[in-house]
Amino acid sequence: MTAQEAGIPRAIMPVMSRGASMTVAEQALLRRAMRKHRLAGMAQYYGAALRWAGAADAPPPRSCTEDEVREMVPRLAETALDLVGRGLIEVRVADGARPGTTGPVLGGQEVQEVLSAQERWMTTTTSVGAVWLSAPEAVHARWQADAFPAPASGGFPPPGERTPVEETLLICTAEASGWLTGPYGVLESPEDGSGRDESRTWVEPQIAPLIQWVEQGWIEVHYYPGRNGSFTVIPASELLTTLADPAVWHEDGDWGEGVTCDFTDADLGAWHSRALQSRRGNSPSP
Repeated sequence: MTAQEAGIPRAIMPVMSRGASMTVAEQALLRRAMRKHRLAGMAQYYGAALRWAGAADAPPPRSCTEDEVREMVPRLAETALDLVGRGLIEVRVADGARPGTTGPVLGGQEVQEVLSAQERWMTTTTSVGAVWLSAPEAVHARWQADAFPAPASGGFPPPGERTPVEETLLICTAEASGWLTGPYGVLESPEDGSGRDESRTWVEPQIAPLIQWVEQGWIEVHYYPGRNGSFTVIPASELLTTLADPAVWHEDGDWGEGVTCDFTDADLGAWHSRALQSRRGNSPSP
């Protein structure tokens, strides 16, 4: 089943206007580098980028398997090396767990060896020695507005104009550890023994804005049935039914189980630009 057959919006990945000839892989790597991300997990993000772009070779609306990730790595490594050669991205190795503790920019044979090693691209819990992507300041200056543009339709409600429900949902989406359900979920679960209709009635007002944002392609919702990192994408048409099902709440489970949500590239720009304005004192805190 393709993403579009599953109800996932098509072509919501913004195209860099000054890089219209860029492939999805090039755009994905550049966006990732501009946000200073680890190389591990890049293939999962690339799979999502293909899905958001409506690409014919996009993986199904779920997390990529290890075999699928390994199949993507040669293409991504070749693309990354090309972007390094063009001065668009940088590759560094971490001295510690945070990106701010990375060592100098790699070059020459060293960067080729690092990017060619499949294990470097695989998701891992190891932080020391992890590979990070970054971008020079000149790239930020040239590409920031194109890489993360605000949606033409205006995007999310601005700070100060959001309802409590909208505020809760957006903060949950913005936080790396934000969960809708699970032991730390922000949604209030239906009472035990509630019927399907009662559960839908309870959940609907808590997620009404989220359904609209998912329909717009601004947020993507994932269900993690266990802690192995595998997830499925929940389309807007199935959000209410899914979240009314007690099976997805995992309130007695561990962190990493349940339903969570992430910004897509289509609306990450709107969120980041408002957050930046907030830090500069131009608007209330997001």
